[in-house]
Formats: sequence, structure tokens, C-alpha cells
Amino acid sequence: RSHTHRRLSPRSLIPYASRAVTGCADGALAAAKFANPDDIAEYKRRFVLADRSNHRIRLITNLKASTVAGGTKGFKDGSGTYAQFYYPQGLIVSNSTGRIYVADTYNNRIRSIYGTTVTTLAGTGISGLLDGKATSAKFSQPSDVAIHSSGKIYVVDYNYSKLRLITISGVP
Repeated sequence: RSHTHRRLSPRSLIPYASRAVTGCADGALAAAKFANPDDIAEYKRRFVLADRSNHRIRLITNLKASTVAGGTKGFKDGSGTYAQFYYPQGLIVSNSTGRIYVADTYNNRIRSIYGTTVTTLAGTGISGLLDGKATSAKFSQPSDVAIHSSGKIYVVDYNYSKLRLITISGVP
């Protein structure tokens, strides 16, 4: 991977952020560094991305990259860089609330970020296939998420090749 985000123009592919150098640096897009960026979502002309190998969720706005949450490999709910992810892979932003939903792949959990506060939405952290209440459900390397307009969250459960469904009250 080149660790570079690119944008399409009518005639070419133009580097938008980073320079094929892996690392971790917030700041102006030309100097920002990423490590295996995996997924990107747009919300109100801002981009949120899963910076997988840096274990971070990053925000790109006004031609700058910043860390929303995460920073070291592990598992912790909490705010900003206190929170921990373990290879976050897929993410989506709710158009109605701005809440970010993240497939925290090796933590086997689906996480929610509101502002900079990270909480666990579903999953015990123990790899497996178990439906039920969010606090007892088990995933095995969830790799992506999507939101339906009804408020349901779809999860790609990679190791079991299943599409799973999380129902939450209210529209996310």
C-alpha cells in the first residue's frame, strides 16, 4: 500500500494526503502520515477515516488531518487518545447524528464515537458467533459497517462470512 489518499479529477489521480511514507502525524495534509488507512466516510464535507495500523480514527477537514480517537493498540472505551482500538477497519457516519460506527476488527467489537467519546456498541471481545443482546453478542473480526435509514446497523463478520444486524432504539 502507498499509505496515500488520492482524489479523482476528470483526467488524473492526484495525491491528496500523505506521501507513500507510513507513519503517524496529524497536521497539514501534505505532511500528514497514515499507516494502512482502510475506510473513509464523508459527513458534512469532512472525511473520517480508519487509520488501521495506527489504531486511530482520523478526521480530515480544512486540508488538515487530526486524531478523533485512539492511538495505541488495545481496548479501552473513553475519550480521544485515551480510547484504544485494535486495527479498526470499516466505519460509517450517521447522517442524522454525526455518530461514527467502527468495526474494531481484532477487538471483535462494534464501537461508537460521539464527539470524541468512544463506547462499545456491541460485542464481548471474545471471538465467536453469538446473536443476542449487544453486551453478550460475539463477532469474529468484524470488517465493515453500514447504516440503514431505519437505524439498523449492518456488520460484515469476516471470519464467519456473515452479514449481521444490530438494532438500536431510535435512528442512529
